[in-house]
Amino acid sequence: MTRGFWKLMLLFLVGGGCLFLVSGGLLAATLQSLDLTIHDRYFVILPSRLLLFAAFLFVSAYIVWKARVPH
Repeated sequence: MTRGFWKLMLLFLVGGGCLFLVSGGLLAATLQSLDLTIHDRYFVILPSRLLLFAAFLFVSAYIVWKARVPH
């Protein structure tokens, strides 16, 4: 694997983690202010799930950063 591939993977993991972290934070901040009717047939995205996925991406980025092949 080339060095550029590891950097690109790390960039996407950290960028995705930041995106989900911001999305989860905004959803948590505006959760009570939204006036939505939720039906049973729709999947509800909870802020905790987004934050958990962001944490998973950050941990994955840390593992990729530590496991990179020295060039």
